[in-house]
Amino acid sequence: MQWYNKQWAKTTTSVFDKRFKSISELTWLPWVGKKYELFKVLVIAESHYVNTNNPKLVSREKSECMTDPLFTRKVMAEYPLLGYEAGWENHAGRCNNPTFDNISRVLCGKALLNEEEREDRYELWSRVAFMNFIQRPMWYSNTHGKERPLGDDRTNGWKATLAVIRVLKPVLCIFAGLEATIWFDWYMKENGVTATTINFHKKVGRCAPRSASIKVNGKDIAFRFMRHPGSYFSWQPWRKFVFDGKGDLLLMIEEL
Repeated sequence: MQWYNKQWAKTTTSVFDKRFKSISELTWLPWVGKKYELFKVLVIAESHYVNTNNPKLVSREKSECMTDPLFTRKVMAEYPLLGYEAGWENHAGRCNNPTFDNISRVLCGKALLNEEEREDRYELWSRVAFMNFIQRPMWYSNTHGKERPLGDDRTNGWKATLAVIRVLKPVLCIFAGLEATIWFDWYMKENGVTATTINFHKKVGRCAPRSASIKVNGKDIAFRFMRHPGSYFSWQPWRKFVFDGKGDLLLMIEEL
């Protein structure tokens, strides 16, 4: 735990934690960079995964993940903060995580994986906040594939995400995946959230980017939904889409 605390001390703030802990639907405390208030960008990925090929271990590992409110921050402290130094190995046998690599590329145009880029990684992730939309871990294995969220997962995900948004008051929410769009229009209408409907844009490859906005405390918050960045992801056009109309913000984030 001491190692994690050292990483967090360099990059994160806990000033919002008291309010986060009051959100009953929120399983894991979001990552909030020390300089978040200067940029106001919230990145929302989809799920944490329990990676095991042994079905007998799934329940125990899910329980361990669910009962650790710092799990998201621990993941962030290992990778992307350390890049190749983290020693991770993905299912293709490579020592990187394509999802985080491509999120980094969307944010600043670079994956920032090498040892000499460590300070740039610290700087980048000090500038943004990060959370997952689905509030319970999914199971992934080579034999069973990926577990998919259920309806209740999406409902709880929106409850938690909107509560976090009300705390952090971002100007831009970047969704790393399209899962959250599935019930967006229905959920916002049913819960009295002032929001546009989901807008579909010209396809990038085979996938259509999507956008929307909601109003919180009288201010519009832009939502940009991109293809899940884990594979088959061309980051340049997605980056252009995400920051369309937000050029000033893009320049501030990418100045590493």
